[in-house]
Amino acid sequence: QSTARQHVTVPTVTVAALVKMAGGHIAAMKFDCEGCEWHALKSPAMRHVGLIVGEWHDWAIDYQDSVARLSTLLAKTHDVSVVNDMVGTGIFRAVPR
Repeated sequence: QSTARQHVTVPTVTVAALVKMAGGHIAAMKFDCEGCEWHALKSPAMRHVGLIVGEWHDWAIDYQDSVARLSTLLAKTHDVSVVNDMVGTGIFRAVPR
């Protein structure tokens, strides 16, 4: 078993670019990006996304703060509910208002 590190470069796409590629609206989006959800959910383009389902990863703050953070990020456009809490990570669902 090798202990050598490998570096991989992968292309990334912003939420705004995805919305544009989709013609201005995305019906449903799933997040499973090991922590980058916080950055993506801040995007103003999230208002053009319908159903959002995903994991949150937030080991630095407790569960209540994570749920509040999710709700705050999406408050203008979506209602957020917790599907599963796994301590430090969880599954959420957000539906358009």
